[in-house]
Amino acid sequence: LAATQLPAVCSAGSGTCGLSAGVTIVQSGGTTNVTEAGGTDSYTVVLNAAPSADVTVTVSPDAQVGVSATSLTFTTATWNIPQTVTVSAVDDAIAEGAHTGTITHSASGGGYTGVSIASVTANITDNDTAGVTITQSGGTTNVTEGGATDTYTVVLTSQPASNVTIAVSPNAQLTTSGNLTFTSANWMTAQTVTVTAVNDAIAEGTHAGTITHSASGGGYTGISIASVNATI
Repeated sequence: LAATQLPAVCSAGSGTCGLSAGVTIVQSGGTTNVTEAGGTDSYTVVLNAAPSADVTVTVSPDAQVGVSATSLTFTTATWNIPQTVTVSAVDDAIAEGAHTGTITHSASGGGYTGVSIASVTANITDNDTAGVTITQSGGTTNVTEGGATDTYTVVLTSQPASNVTIAVSPNAQLTTSGNLTFTSANWMTAQTVTVTAVNDAIAEGTHAGTITHSASGGGYTGISIASVNATI
């Protein structure tokens, strides 16, 4: 065909005609990196060829990320002007460590309906750490053989991915009220452990007992948890 017979689908200023419908995604710096602490990043979206009518590009983030716009509109006049999408991380309370979020795209209108568009994967830096806080009533734990008990509380510092069991393990000098289970719904509600001295027949004077703790499940397995020393 002579040049005058080619369809009027051209890259502005390039002198190249006959381009196919397509969408180009360009991530700033080549990657997209965001933080739950507030750090954002961006990428641009632009059409590869002039559309026959307005084109809408739908931007669909998953539950891990947010975007500045969920749809972009390109016209026959603005199709070759890149539009910017700003990406942010969802600041949840879950200790996930480094993880990712995915943003997918779809197009409709102007001859672009159903074209394949690349996804964007965002690298997310977490701001939550799996941990357990132990708070002794009055700052210490003091119990009496055959008499007074004492208590302390246990609470998680971040939302677990699933149920977490805290095993409460007293030594032979003490007993406790039992193990604790935290869920993704009650993880921030402190639970109470009651401590009782074993009433043996040994004249030991003032002595001490120790309670250790271990966690399992929900991303908490193997984390370090403080012990409780009780004065008896």
